[in-house]
Amino acid sequence: MSHPRKQDNDSVAVVWRDEGCDDSSVNRMTLKEFREQVMLVANALDATFSKGDAIAIDMPMTVHAVIIYLAIVLAGFVVVSIADSLAAREIATRLRVSNAKGIFTQNRERLGIVCSEFSASDKKFSIFFFVTVSFSTLPFTMELKMVYDNMNKVQDSDRLNIPIIIESFSTVGVAFLNKVVEAAPLKAIVLPGIGNNLSIKLREQDLSWKDFLSSVDRHPRPIYYVLDYRPVDSIINILFSSGTTGEPKAIPWTQLPPIRCTAEIWAHINLKVGDVFCWPTNLGWVMGPILMFACFLNGATIALYHGSPLGRGFGKFVQDAGVTVLGTVPSLVKAWKSANGVDGLDWTKIRLFCSTGEASNVDDDLWLSLKSYFNPVIECCGGTELGSSYIQGSLLQPQAFGTFSGASMTTGFVILDEHGIPYVRNFFGFDCILFPFTKILQSQVSLDHVMLVPVVTVPDDQPCVGEVGLFPLYLGATDRLLNADHDEVYFRGMPMYKGMQLRRHGDITKRTVGGYYIHCTRQGLTTPSILVV
Repeated sequence: MSHPRKQDNDSVAVVWRDEGCDDSSVNRMTLKEFREQVMLVANALDATFSKGDAIAIDMPMTVHAVIIYLAIVLAGFVVVSIADSLAAREIATRLRVSNAKGIFTQNRERLGIVCSEFSASDKKFSIFFFVTVSFSTLPFTMELKMVYDNMNKVQDSDRLNIPIIIESFSTVGVAFLNKVVEAAPLKAIVLPGIGNNLSIKLREQDLSWKDFLSSVDRHPRPIYYVLDYRPVDSIINILFSSGTTGEPKAIPWTQLPPIRCTAEIWAHINLKVGDVFCWPTNLGWVMGPILMFACFLNGATIALYHGSPLGRGFGKFVQDAGVTVLGTVPSLVKAWKSANGVDGLDWTKIRLFCSTGEASNVDDDLWLSLKSYFNPVIECCGGTELGSSYIQGSLLQPQAFGTFSGASMTTGFVILDEHGIPYVRNFFGFDCILFPFTKILQSQVSLDHVMLVPVVTVPDDQPCVGEVGLFPLYLGATDRLLNADHDEVYFRGMPMYKGMQLRRHGDITKRTVGGYYIHCTRQGLTTPSILVV
């Protein structure tokens, strides 16, 4: 596959901004600069690890994290994706299952400030809080979100956006590698959280980011790398399920899921050269790699905010970076709406919103859409083991807020009743057998041979609800798990449909009047949380 901007080395590949630097210009990196950084890190990896090693990443999704991820893949290693929010025990499980040989992480220096009897909103409270931004000069004005307590016992909490003049600060604690050190005695490459230098002492086996890169100082061509070609079914990334219902499943990605999710994002949201795509996420969750591959393989610019997406700083970054496609989570939209955090900002360059992670609220979607000339909100739902969505909105179909308009590209599915019998939509009295796109590509069936077979059907104007059964041929979906029986998890016990054993996903989905779909819940969970793209 040729990159859409392969010859355009001066085009912008990445834009980013650090939290707390809202008035600074957006940082930009050209495609040429980005390629050079990836190849530099790839050469340093060769000097530090053995070919084929699994190497973990446990840090926020910053520009450095993206460079590290792609360098690991480029050099023929395997990425182990770990969400930076996980506790030490959860990190240890993922490192053990993946047999990781090293880990990239970020040192977070915590700067403490004490305000005594600070009055706000007619409340008085003592507060001690941490910030993770760097200060160039003092005094420094910033907005902080705070919680207050009473006599060291939290009685109530309130989120406040309060301008504070910081006259001085001190480093009161260092949250360096605490979780990683507790998790396993692996070699850690540590990036500074503030500035360019680490202020703490490393363990004997660890390397600072600066020392790691210095391993190629004598390399004759440090920013040039000879590609390591591998078979399409070779593993490039190990991701993990949430582990809500047990030990997290180790889900290996081959080189197919990046191709699948790139094509799907192109087909469903028309991502293309000139777009700036932003979606607050992490490489430890499936949306992180999807965002990254979709941007780079479709020729779009990836936009990364180094900080929390809850505050006005993120909204201003979206404005200043010229984001054209913005991905969200419903709870994030609700937070923006309730806090009025994006009021007065210009989001009119956004041509499309995407939403995943939770069931959407129609009123919140309407509020979001109105921020950009009533542009559509495309809903997505899928899974890590699928490498994509199985159900999604589409710009080629009418959309309704909070719903999916149909199956995603290359996907087929049915909804099962309580007896495991599929409901079938009525297409003028016939059931259309939807051959998966992969089968057509493999010339196993031509478009002329799509069959129309009379069946007993449910009329389109009659809603139904039940478990989703996916068609088994699915481009990019896993065919193995590293710590569980793949057949047992996804196929055993599922019914047959037209000669195919359906694939289990676990979602309970409702089809509405008119053929739209609403996600209800996920089987086996006590809360309406879902494993989604």
